[in-house]
Amino acid sequence: MPREDYKHQLLKAAGVANLQTVNTHEQMVRMVLYGRGTFMAANSLTLPTLLANVGASPQDLELVYTFHQAEAYVAFSQGTSADVVREWQAALNAMKRDKSFARIYAKWLPDETPPEAVPAQ
Repeated sequence: MPREDYKHQLLKAAGVANLQTVNTHEQMVRMVLYGRGTFMAANSLTLPTLLANVGASPQDLELVYTFHQAEAYVAFSQGTSADVVREWQAALNAMKRDKSFARIYAKWLPDETPPEAVPAQ
């Protein structure tokens, strides 16, 4: 995997010692596809694009193990009013109720389950 990529750092911190590093994500994908590597660490959001960049598809690989899951957040500065934060949360919850959030989520993460609405505070 690319040197000092966050996945590389996570695996090193977990004590994995036999990591082979490369210069680019595309180089990593090619190594695995052409049998010069046994496995690679990639995230579900960027993998389809990486594969397309080298002329491959998700069906060319097999998911073996999930070693890390991360969530993304919308962050507001401390000076943001609570009303603005509540409005954003209400809009997100409305998108989850009308299923527009699920449609967007499925476009970018087709094999993942979208998170549920957060109760209003």
